[in-house]
Amino acid sequence: MRGTILTVLTCLSWTWLACHAATASSDARCGKYVASGMRALTVNEMAPDDREAFMKRSSGGQPGCVEVDFNADGLKDPALIVQDRNSGVVSLIVALAKKGGGFTVALQKPLGSSFDGLYLAAHSATSVEPTDAVDSTQESRNLKGGAVDLVFVEKATVVYYWDDAASKIAELQSGD
Repeated sequence: MRGTILTVLTCLSWTWLACHAATASSDARCGKYVASGMRALTVNEMAPDDREAFMKRSSGGQPGCVEVDFNADGLKDPALIVQDRNSGVVSLIVALAKKGGGFTVALQKPLGSSFDGLYLAAHSATSVEPTDAVDSTQESRNLKGGAVDLVFVEKATVVYYWDDAASKIAELQSGD
């Protein structure tokens, strides 16, 4: 009983990828990552303009899930936009796959309380350039592994990538 309570508390405290209680999703590829009590953004719930922007940029799949190899270890790492069904908080979650199975949550970033105007896409370039609109000292980055674009439709694009020197997922605003 104590182990069950600990597992439930772990799931509720956002280390949800460590939980094995996955729920069904409209995208079978990414449904395995979404824990009980969470839901991922789907194409069907996007506003028409957001859906159109996503479809122009994407080759299919769901706007709330992208698999890329962030740290270039040969394993697919999921990035998800999920909403906690209890609190309503929408977050970006990036997890790194472990060689023996399972995941380590590398990034948990609250995004607000709505999916409106958001989607994920695989970053197609091998580098990322910061936008001129942001007062930043960040420099261009060559990417070792994969990266994802978190798109705020008609507002900004933020690229999430593996920073090898810092051993963490980093972000860089690359468009407005």
